[in-house]
Amino acid sequence: MLLRSFLIRLVWLCLLPLLMLAVYMAVETIKAERQERDTEALNLARNLATAIDQNLRARIGALNILAVSPLIDDPARWPELYQEAKGFLQSFGSHVILADAQMQMRFNTREPYGTALPRLPRPSGQAAVPTAFATGEPAVGDMFVGPVSKGELVAIAVPSLREGRQPLVVLTVVEASQYRKRLEQVALPAGWAVSLIDGKGDAIARRAPDPDEAPAGDDAERFVVKSELSPWSVVLEIPGEVYRAPLVSAGVGLAIGVLVATLTGAVGGLFASRRLGAAVAALADSGADGRAPAGITEIAAVRRMLDRSAERRKEAETARLASERRFRATFEQAAVGIALVGPDGRWLKVNPKLCEIVGYGHDELLTKSFQDITHPDDLASDLAQARQVLDGGAESYSMEKRYRRKDGSSVWVNLTVALVRDEEGEPDYFISVVEDIQRRKEAEAALKEREAALKEAQRLAALGSWSWNRDTGEQVWSAELYRIYGRDPALPPVPQSEAHGYFSPEGWAQITAEADAALATGLPFECDAEIRRADGGLRWVTIRGEASRAADGRVTGLHGTVQDITERKQAAEALRELNASLELRVEQRTAALTAANQELDTFAYAVSHDLRAPLRAMNGFSQALVEDYGDCLDGEARRYLDQICIASRKMADLIDGVLALSRSARGELRHDTIDVSGMAAGILAELARVEPERTVATEIEPGLTLWGDPRMLDAALRNLLGNAWKYTARTAAPLIRVHAGELDGRPAVCVSDNGAGFDMAYADRLFQPFRRLHRQDEFPGIGIGLATVQRIVRRHGGEIRATAAPGQGATFCFTFAEQDAAA
Repeated sequence: MLLRSFLIRLVWLCLLPLLMLAVYMAVETIKAERQERDTEALNLARNLATAIDQNLRARIGALNILAVSPLIDDPARWPELYQEAKGFLQSFGSHVILADAQMQMRFNTREPYGTALPRLPRPSGQAAVPTAFATGEPAVGDMFVGPVSKGELVAIAVPSLREGRQPLVVLTVVEASQYRKRLEQVALPAGWAVSLIDGKGDAIARRAPDPDEAPAGDDAERFVVKSELSPWSVVLEIPGEVYRAPLVSAGVGLAIGVLVATLTGAVGGLFASRRLGAAVAALADSGADGRAPAGITEIAAVRRMLDRSAERRKEAETARLASERRFRATFEQAAVGIALVGPDGRWLKVNPKLCEIVGYGHDELLTKSFQDITHPDDLASDLAQARQVLDGGAESYSMEKRYRRKDGSSVWVNLTVALVRDEEGEPDYFISVVEDIQRRKEAEAALKEREAALKEAQRLAALGSWSWNRDTGEQVWSAELYRIYGRDPALPPVPQSEAHGYFSPEGWAQITAEADAALATGLPFECDAEIRRADGGLRWVTIRGEASRAADGRVTGLHGTVQDITERKQAAEALRELNASLELRVEQRTAALTAANQELDTFAYAVSHDLRAPLRAMNGFSQALVEDYGDCLDGEARRYLDQICIASRKMADLIDGVLALSRSARGELRHDTIDVSGMAAGILAELARVEPERTVATEIEPGLTLWGDPRMLDAALRNLLGNAWKYTARTAAPLIRVHAGELDGRPAVCVSDNGAGFDMAYADRLFQPFRRLHRQDEFPGIGIGLATVQRIVRRHGGEIRATAAPGQGATFCFTFAEQDAAA
């Protein structure tokens, strides 16, 4: 067989697989074109559904803020809630409604607050409000006609469920036209149509090439994406002829291309076979005489070039892998957070440091967007700057913002963002670098607090600070120093050449001498001086200073404080004057006190002898009259005599009380350590012996002691325990306790009972002489005991207080001065 015929057959044999491959590739290309078209359509529908879900999520988040507001719990504050709901209108362009479980609208921001409103309609399909009440979760409903606006609306409802009040729901109604406008913004290929369908199949919004065109027929390709937050669906429709046109065009083009390629290959193969046959023949001829056939050198050169190219590709691949490893190590081990973020805000790739900063796991963070974890107060600024970069107004931006960590806390970060664009100049992704600056922010806040505290401390202490640089002559004054000198803070500090005008010549000479010595020796100084303020007022100050040094130890100036001590000087002067007259006043007051005590003793003697004698005579004659002539007296006369006896005895008790009250306020106190527990036990035992028919439980805390006059303390305890014994007389299970307590941080002794008690509204009468809180027929007494106790306690430098409730008993706690204070 001739080489030419063999080569022709070889060409056709080679072309046949290529032809089959071309047909296969044509079919696969058409499939790929169809799959690409389907993917494009499905992605477009998904993106639109995602955008609608993000819009719903933002509205639900804003409604949830209103639903959890404390204003919603108080109907009286619903007008305030109404005003906050107005803010929702400004942010989202839709009105807010508050309704109850009976579907009755409480307010609607479309109408003025207080306007009578109808009940919410219950549309067919899924209704937002009933669904929200039934599930306790936010709900999105199907389209309906609004009772107020009369337009096509959709409702978004967030329930507000609290114990102790009726369920409420906060909802917003969004006009369907808003979603039509949103569809108008979607870039659709020619002939495509897109619809937003609610749960019952009605079109909330639709965009088609011809607005009046009916939905495509059964041969149209439909792509449906369900909403995650609502019963809605996004439906993308491509008419059959529009859908098939690119496929048919591609098929025809490929068929023509295959045919042309086949013919070209056949013709070229025939031509090449001739050339190759001639070359092979020439090669055969050249091999006959031992020479290399023509073209062998070029083939060898090509082989060497391919070998070198393979080596270079291998080196480039090695370098690429090393670069990828370095990038991966830098990304994963960076000391700052690094992330790749999609234009829609979704995290595409994050490093461990960023996960550590925001407190989310790697996979968990990839399911969120930066909007989800950005603090609400910082989100608007972040989105505005990101939009500016996306629009080409800037290449990058930096800002300080807060992220919401997974645990709910906030963390401050410094965010730097740059945009990467694809080959066509369209936004591809953001590169975000996140630096944790929480500690710096906390330090700045702490520094501000310390600065404010220092300024307040200087103001309270009337302490101003100053510094002076000898080399530059620069002075720095604090605000308090301006106040001390009475100088306008808008003016600079007083120049050295004018400073002497604030002092007397002697004071200025002392200050300059001290300052010069400090500059020469580096030692601190302190001196007092009187200054004349700019307003003419005179003040005394203490000036303190010490040397300021450079890094090499050289004295470069002075710094220190000026403290206003005018009040201290005035107090010292007043103290000197007071001390000068103190001895005279003590003598005068001692004489007056002695005279008063003498008069009080005289009065007590008169009460004890002069008043008691008539009372004893009155009582004795009354008793004699009863004994001698009792049988001659009728019942009413006997009652009169009994009242005379009772009155005389009461008068005697009053005289005894007055004398006890008088003795409690005078007489020398003899201090000693008193066993309060033992004294109380003895008094209660005496009370029990006097009334053996009563059973009273007592509790006395052991080890109670006080430093005071035993005679006085015995009188005080007898009054307190006697009252407790008296006022538990009508209690079923009476209990009297003597125990330790506390008054204003000082140890106290307390006497408690579970008797009649009293109303604390009348507690101010307790310690007033002759004032009682109970009727005489309920609990007899003269009203002197607690007044006597109070005087005894106060003589010992203590306080007494009472707490009680009607029918629940009373507690009296008192303190004595400590032993050192009493001494």
